[in-house]
Amino acid sequence: MELSLGKQKFLSIENNSTSNCRTKLWHKFNGKCIKLSNIQTKMMLHALDIIDNGANIAWEHLDVEAKREYQYHLGFGMNLTLSLYRGSRYYDIRLWCLPPSYTHPIPTRVGITLNSEQVKVLREARNTIIETIPELEEIEPCECWLEIGLFTTTCQRCNPWDILNQ
Repeated sequence: MELSLGKQKFLSIENNSTSNCRTKLWHKFNGKCIKLSNIQTKMMLHALDIIDNGANIAWEHLDVEAKREYQYHLGFGMNLTLSLYRGSRYYDIRLWCLPPSYTHPIPTRVGITLNSEQVKVLREARNTIIETIPELEEIEPCECWLEIGLFTTTCQRCNPWDILNQ
């Protein structure tokens, strides 16, 4: 399955794959892509549902002047970050890492940023994505990721670097 999100960005799902990483978000022009595991795909869909159903609650937490962002953990070092730029809403799905000399994780170059229109297309395709990857129905989203702030939990899925226990 391949779905155009607009502006040369796509979501593709490998139909006949035994791999756990079947979902790929990619940019046709520059070739950047990010692969999501089934757990991360489910967490992304769950986060988009919460953002959608919570009206603008998540967006109200943003502080443009302080350059604050709102993050949802997708698991295993992957985050969905909400940010505002010049009045427009952006959704950044990115892998984070913890370099040896750092105390907090930082974003890597591995990721993709979607605008509101692209996320709308992604939300509308939610049922198709779940039909294409039936295993997603069995995955329970981790509830500790709902906590505001980055890595405020000891859950290994949300805090793979075990920052709180160092």
